[in-house]
Amino acid sequence: MGRDKALLPIGGVAMVAHVAGVVREAAGSATLVGPRERYRSLGWPLIEDEVIGQGPLAGIVAALTAATAQRSLIVACDMPWLSAAALKELLAVDSDADAVVALSHHGREPLCAVYHRRCLPVFASALSKGELTVRRVIERLRIAEWPLPDPRLVTNVNTPGDWRAIWATVEAGS
Repeated sequence: MGRDKALLPIGGVAMVAHVAGVVREAAGSATLVGPRERYRSLGWPLIEDEVIGQGPLAGIVAALTAATAQRSLIVACDMPWLSAAALKELLAVDSDADAVVALSHHGREPLCAVYHRRCLPVFASALSKGELTVRRVIERLRIAEWPLPDPRLVTNVNTPGDWRAIWATVEAGS
């Protein structure tokens, strides 16, 4: 990307703040996970990764370690199309599974999921062994899948081209 995609502007705020606002609307609260020096100015509660530079898995471990609730909604910072209504549906899934994971045409979307605290040992063990691919790690969990009502909800921004495509859609009013 060449820059911190979490700080890309959307709707007049950093994308991570936009996504946090959607999460707060759905869940009642939201906390960012990442470097304090980079995100403190955004004004959101913040948890720092315990293991720096290890990607989303480290963020999930940090979030679940700090969580006081049994279940935590975990979403990536780069999904500008997420909606509070969809996240409320995800949160409402009644399951005794370890996790409820959004399901798109690409398969399971582990960065749009509700994880039970009991997942923490599995994630922490994988992190300590350098296994960083969240899609592989969740295969060790009991998963309930939640089919997305619109696959665009989990569209993420990984390249400048992705960002340009999203902006073109935003400017067109879609």
